[in-house]
Amino acid sequence: MWRSSLAVSLGTGVGTLAKRLVACQPCRATGYRSCDICHGEKLMLCRAPVSARSLKQQQAQSAATQPEPQVLCVCPACGSTAKQRCLNCLGTGKALPEEAGVASA
Repeated sequence: MWRSSLAVSLGTGVGTLAKRLVACQPCRATGYRSCDICHGEKLMLCRAPVSARSLKQQQAQSAATQPEPQVLCVCPACGSTAKQRCLNCLGTGKALPEEAGVASA
């Protein structure tokens, strides 16, 4: 969003008005505010502890069979990448209209 401001220039004794555009501070002329949680980065660090990002799947073992190797499952939140989509803005990086103080129509 842009807002206009008037600047007065006094040169050679005659006052002139010049109109200039100033970028809106909350949105920096993009038309939307960045998400307050991820700051427009769209991704956040996964909050699951490192040990929980590679979950070990327990397999049933009987006394007669040899134990099978453990199977590792990926973290459901981040896929074991340690980054997950911001849940506040749903990965868009933009604040929702209600959060930005804009009435939705």
